[in-house]
Amino acid sequence: MARFINPLFVNNLIDANIVHQIAAGNWEPIRQILELYTSGEIQLIIPHSVRTELLSIKTPADVRTAAQDIIFTDRVALTPGELIERDRLLHRARGNAELKNIEADLSYVAEAAKYGGYFITLDKRLLKRAAVISEVFVSVDVVAPELFLERVADATKDSKVRFGNEGQESMHDIDSIIQMIEDGGDIKEAQKAIIDLIISGLKSVKDSLGYWEKLRFANAIIALSSNINLRGHPKTLGLRLCINNLAMAFIPASERNETYARQDSHIDSITYEQLMEAIKSLRNL
Repeated sequence: MARFINPLFVNNLIDANIVHQIAAGNWEPIRQILELYTSGEIQLIIPHSVRTELLSIKTPADVRTAAQDIIFTDRVALTPGELIERDRLLHRARGNAELKNIEADLSYVAEAAKYGGYFITLDKRLLKRAAVISEVFVSVDVVAPELFLERVADATKDSKVRFGNEGQESMHDIDSIIQMIEDGGDIKEAQKAIIDLIISGLKSVKDSLGYWEKLRFANAIIALSSNINLRGHPKTLGLRLCINNLAMAFIPASERNETYARQDSHIDSITYEQLMEAIKSLRNL
């Protein structure tokens, strides 16, 4: 069974050609995606490298304006491990294409994999290589707008992701927290709900805590901690990153590709007790 990335819980990154379509405003799938974004049901983000391309003086003014209205990632270099995976992707996915013709596009995908779960594009070369890309970068799917809308519809039908131990549901589910955030609810209450959710989730995998779970729970705790410690009005991006990692933590083992990136011995040495101590400490902040 193929893994399913829930577009309601992750950052969905968009290619430059999608921003051009947003500016044009005359294609129904793009209008639907934009409505989902403006209503807060999904999160759209422009990769930094794509935004740099869009803000060029050669780009039409209406497209530059559209780009400025959407959140973008900061310029952050890929880690050594991510560079290895990018090069692996270039090797596997280039096919007969000239490297210079495909390298930039595949680099956008590598950046998308760092920040989100989907890369929405109209680029036929990338869409043709979508299956290979998903094998290399298990955390991101490359999709056309129509397929993305299908994924949103599937996720909306059954978006409950619950954590429990021995058949007991946790105090909070991801849906209710997402809804709390989208409705502009109390961020501190959302943070408390996520803390309870992480604690419940950790307890449910205590006896089977492997590298995959350690990485995802650690990332979730770090994202939540950063959000809690933000000065001024808290932003929700950290909460979304946290929830994204929680959802990834509970992907069934049969649907994972745990060889997509080099394992880090420091992460592998993390214990259940350390994770539990870290998340419980956030209750006092």
